[in-house]
Amino acid sequence: MAKVNGLSKAAITTLNRHSFRELIKNREKQGKPIRLSYVLNRATCVDWSVLDLFYQLCGLGYFKKMIDLAEDGTDEGPICNLALISQYIARYLESYSAVITGRFMKEDRFVQLFFNSYLYALYRLQESEYEDPEDPFPKGRVPFLTIHQAKGLEFPVVVLGSVYKRDRGASPVEEIIRTILKKKGEPLDRIGIFDNMRMFYVALSRAKTC
Repeated sequence: MAKVNGLSKAAITTLNRHSFRELIKNREKQGKPIRLSYVLNRATCVDWSVLDLFYQLCGLGYFKKMIDLAEDGTDEGPICNLALISQYIARYLESYSAVITGRFMKEDRFVQLFFNSYLYALYRLQESEYEDPEDPFPKGRVPFLTIHQAKGLEFPVVVLGSVYKRDRGASPVEEIIRTILKKKGEPLDRIGIFDNMRMFYVALSRAKTC
């Protein structure tokens, strides 16, 4: 097979490699000969993966600017999303094949599996942008949070979108518990107002300076 016309130097080197020949001989002796398809895949596979290609692309000027913005502390958002992409690709390599062969490319299996199946599944699962629980707000990003999500956090500037919340009064559960415990507390007809006051106090006190 190494003498077939049109083979690349890398394919010829692989087929003539001593370790590969020994593997074939040992499998023959064991009565478990190597299949021709395995030999073809071995000869036509590349020595890089999709993740290697991604890292090569990160060296292009467009992506290099993203890395520079993160390094000088201007904007960490783009580099965080690049990190998320690398995680997706690594997960793909773990779940499917990390080896790229000629057959895998010729029959469009790579396109079908990686783009039309794997990445489309991520899209259908509504995978969002990068989120780090320990550092949820990358530099250069404006976070949009509910009031409950912002509890316990502080920001230099806080913009409160709306202070309106419909007063629905006390919940049936609150009325039942108040009757059973017979404890005094906020008037049931005004408990909704007090709840709103507490919630908006949390929202308005998120700013570091007033």
